[in-house]
Amino acid sequence: MRQILAAFAAMFLCTASFAAQSDALVAPGAEIEKEDFFKPGIAPQIAPRGYNLTIVYFMDYACPQCRRYTPDVERVMSQDRQIRWIYRDIPSISPHSRVAARVAIAAQWQNRHHAFHRALMTMPGRLTDATIRAAANKVGLNWAKLQRDIKLRGKEIDRQIERNIELADAAGMPGTPAFIVGERQTNGALDYAGLRAEIADARRELSKH
Repeated sequence: MRQILAAFAAMFLCTASFAAQSDALVAPGAEIEKEDFFKPGIAPQIAPRGYNLTIVYFMDYACPQCRRYTPDVERVMSQDRQIRWIYRDIPSISPHSRVAARVAIAAQWQNRHHAFHRALMTMPGRLTDATIRAAANKVGLNWAKLQRDIKLRGKEIDRQIERNIELADAAGMPGTPAFIVGERQTNGALDYAGLRAEIADARRELSKH
């Protein structure tokens, strides 16, 4: 379970800007099954009515590659409203990574997760307590309620983060960002064109089933 954390630490939890595809999410006979990746739990998600494709997005708020390619991801989101997105936080780069992940997960209970995610990913400078608070203020999060939610549901939030790590470990992901597009795993950052190409490929595969 902790194998991926060692890999993340060695690679600063960021991959190079290339993508490698894998046809199998997990090895045959593994305790975690393919379907587990698409069960959000309390992982935040965007699920438009009538969506026909799911993308599972593994990321860390301190990951430079995740931050760099956020505008590309956001552009795809704005153009294609038939995709369900599941956000899976894998916090390991910075001591503030887990703080940010916990705030992000709790932000969904104020219907502000995506707004907070976007604000923090595009916030200039390093990830710090100040930038986390600034992003929360920018999108109108009630900070006192946020802290209450984190306190009341902290164990549940931490269990979700650990589950995200288990899934990434089971898939052999070397770092973030990483995407599961349909049933295909991509390791590495994807720009706009790359992400659109993966989506098109995934829909073609799904249409054959």
